[in-house]
Amino acid sequence: MNKKLAIAIGIFLVLVGLFLTYYKPSKTTIEEPPLEEIPIIERIIVQISGEVKRPGLYELAEGARLCDLVILAGGLTTEADEVTLNLASLLADGIHIHVQKRADNSSTSQLISINYATKEELMTLEGIGETKAQNIVAYRTQKGLFKTLEELMNVSGITASIYAKIKNSICL
Repeated sequence: MNKKLAIAIGIFLVLVGLFLTYYKPSKTTIEEPPLEEIPIIERIIVQISGEVKRPGLYELAEGARLCDLVILAGGLTTEADEVTLNLASLLADGIHIHVQKRADNSSTSQLISINYATKEELMTLEGIGETKAQNIVAYRTQKGLFKTLEELMNVSGITASIYAKIKNSICL
C-alpha cells in the first residue's frame, strides 16, 4: 500500500509539474471604458449700467443672452427704453451694456448701439450709408460683439474721420 501511495503521489507530482510547466494563463486585459469628458463651462464677465435695478459686473455662462443679464441685474427700471434692447442677443466676454433712459418727446438724440442696432438704425448715423451699415452688421456677426467703440474702425469703410463724426452718437 505504501508503494501504491508512493506511485500515486509521484504521478500526482508529475502531473502538477507538467501543468505548471505548460499551462500559461491567458493575459486578459479588461479595458476600462473611456471616461466621458466633463464639459467645462466657460464663463464670461459683462457690465450693465443705466436703467437697471442693480447695475454692475456679472459673471454668466458662455452663450448667455442679454435677457439673462437683465434678470440678474434685477430687471429694467420703469424709465428704461426697452425698445432699444435686443434681449435675445448673445453676450460676449468683456462687453458693457448701457440701458438707455426712455426719451421724452424732446429733441435730445439717443445713442445708437453698435452691438445691437439694426442696419436701418446704423444708417441714421452721419456718414453711414447702406453699405457701411451692412459692413458693421457683417463684422459683428463674424467677429462677435464690439468690445470697444474704437474697434468700429476695423470695419471695412469706417475710417478715422467717419469714426470721429459718429463717436459721440454711438455706444456699445
